[in-house]
Amino acid sequence: MTIAPPNPLANGFYPYWDRIKADRLRGKPAIDHADIEDAEYDRFVESNRRRLALRKREAEASARLAAQRREMIADRLRAEGRIAGSPSLAWYGVKLPRYAVVWDTPTDSEVVIENVPYREAVARHALDSFLRSDSDVRLTIDHDYSRVIARRCNGTLQLAADATGVRMAFALPFDGGTSAQQEARERLAAGQLRSASWTPDVPKSKYEIRTVRGVTCAVVTSMQLVECCLTDSPAYSETRV
Repeated sequence: MTIAPPNPLANGFYPYWDRIKADRLRGKPAIDHADIEDAEYDRFVESNRRRLALRKREAEASARLAAQRREMIADRLRAEGRIAGSPSLAWYGVKLPRYAVVWDTPTDSEVVIENVPYREAVARHALDSFLRSDSDVRLTIDHDYSRVIARRCNGTLQLAADATGVRMAFALPFDGGTSAQQEARERLAAGQLRSASWTPDVPKSKYEIRTVRGVTCAVVTSMQLVECCLTDSPAYSETRV
């Protein structure tokens, strides 16, 4: 039994016509479409149907995953708060305090100063002068300067001192943004990047050796910040939210 000539543009016939082309290139006689039996025709149709169904399932799964990510971000924003008047920016650290620096607290690990290992701590007024200036500070992920997500100079990073330390609030685009901002938004929504760290301008920093909470520390009495970061491996565990 033969069937009518198939439409070469119809879904499902590309494998058949590709095979004919390959046979011709190898010098084999072309198979006439009239020799295709019903069973083979049905296999072509079924293969195409399955392929389309698989693509549909993959698209639906991708849409569900995107919706779950958006909901995670929205939940985190509801917990941390958004600043009114900034509809395109999601602010973190407003309702739920985040600290870049904590006062009078020894680091979890040692630092080496003049070839001597010490625990480090920051004195209560070490950043008073710096915070009154308009000096820029970058906010990064894990101290990676290629992954800057906010800056003090453009207002997306706010720093202010209180009795605990230097509190920070930062803004990320509510949607879109750079790859680093998208990464930060998703990891924050997933409950990651819950701690902070900082990098000082070392030549402009001053230290004193004194005891803090029973630990001999190199205490920073004056410094300027170059960078703060969100991280899961902080030097000061007290910065953890």
